[in-house]
Amino acid sequence: MASLLSEARRYAAFGMSIIPIRNDANGRKRPAQRWEKFQTTRADTEELRSLFRHPGLTGLAVILGPVSDNLFARDFDRAISYEKWASVNPEIANVVPTVRTARGFHVYGRFASVAGRTYSDGELRGEGQYMVLPPSTHPTGLKYAWAGPPPSSKDAIPCFDPVTAGLAHDWSEAPSIQRTQETQETHGSQVTPELSGSQETQGTHVVGEGGTTPAPMPLEEAMAKALPLGPGENHHRLFLLARWVRSVEAHEGRLMPAEQYRNVFDQWFARNDFLRPDQTRDEYWLEFAGAYKDVRLPLGAGGPLEAAWRAALSSPPPGCASQFTDQKFILLVSWCRELQRLAGDKPFYLSCRTVQQRLGLPTPPRAGTILRGLVAREILDLVDKGTHRTGMASSYRYLPPLDE
Repeated sequence: MASLLSEARRYAAFGMSIIPIRNDANGRKRPAQRWEKFQTTRADTEELRSLFRHPGLTGLAVILGPVSDNLFARDFDRAISYEKWASVNPEIANVVPTVRTARGFHVYGRFASVAGRTYSDGELRGEGQYMVLPPSTHPTGLKYAWAGPPPSSKDAIPCFDPVTAGLAHDWSEAPSIQRTQETQETHGSQVTPELSGSQETQGTHVVGEGGTTPAPMPLEEAMAKALPLGPGENHHRLFLLARWVRSVEAHEGRLMPAEQYRNVFDQWFARNDFLRPDQTRDEYWLEFAGAYKDVRLPLGAGGPLEAAWRAALSSPPPGCASQFTDQKFILLVSWCRELQRLAGDKPFYLSCRTVQQRLGLPTPPRAGTILRGLVAREILDLVDKGTHRTGMASSYRYLPPLDE
């Protein structure tokens, strides 16, 4: 298609590695042909002409990462999540190239070494993954379109850290910024959107009960999230699928029948385009069984941050919090106690930005000052200091007795 080819050439001139896309019979957007080569080498003018001359193409996509000058993208599957993020980060949201999709928005930026992460409201995509670009046609028939002016050059796509910009967080559970009357009367502090970033839940599956169990998402939606978008994602995606099984069981109050459990895995295996040639079906099956055994947090139940927050709101504050008069600080100490309960004998993760957002503090440094004060008062022990460079939150231990 001439229009797709001309757009492909325009994007390529911005330093992007471009491939053609075709919507398959199952309503998925897939590369029209093998694309491994273009993960490391951009197609030149003649290669683009060859790639886009085939019939049946429905769009084009950019391969993210170093091959496209460190391009990354945040896929917001839900428009409300994008709107929450944009309202908290207007200085970034107003300048980054943004695409309106059939369900939500794509936000683009540049930053070195961005790894893909999955959230309940979409994904952060980076090296080795791809993102569909305008004017592609979604399987529903809707067109991808730039929400503002399309980028006119490589320099029009800003370079920034997706972690500090709030794009490496799940915004689906963030409540509205306005306080309810009950919250004002009971806690006396502003409750702002939670940013349960993956750096604060990643690396541990130790969690506790978080309250009522929400209805699980439909199998098709779960399968779409559990199917890898590129090589090297199978282990993480299988664990996500196992979490979905646990969410069904938690909601229904019984174990999933063995036949249904096996059918879930069989569907994942049959639809997976990125299976390792040196790993057998039985190996994947056993990996799925192991992931299921390790799951402590059903999919959609929120993260440890949210579970601990709910527990802190409903439990009497610890004795060590009596030295404070500000309800925000009392609640923060209670939150840390509940996080430690969920983590068991391991440290828990908590970032300055999350504390700032949750407690309604003016800036993350103000939250950092408070956390350092809790360390000085021997309420917390700083186990490992996180950095913007690694994208990891700091880890802490709560020191007073948990039952005080």
